[in-house]
Amino acid sequence: MGGEAPRRWRDCSPKPAWGKFRDGTGEFHPLEHHSADVAACFEALLRDPVLRDRFERAGGGGGLQPPY
Repeated sequence: MGGEAPRRWRDCSPKPAWGKFRDGTGEFHPLEHHSADVAACFEALLRDPVLRDRFERAGGGGGLQPPY
C-alpha cells in the first residue's frame, strides 16, 4: 500500500481560475476580471436599440428589463 501518490494527486493546491492564458509566459487574466469585462461589454451592446431588439428576439422575445 505504501509508496508515493501519483504525480497528478500530489499537487492538489488550488489554482487561480483564468479567463485568458498566455502559454509562452504563463501570464493569465483572472476569470473574475474577464467575466466583469464581458458583462460590461454586453451591457454596452444593450444600450444600442437595434442590438437590444435583436438580443430580445434571439432570446425568445420576452423583453429585457432595465438597467442596461
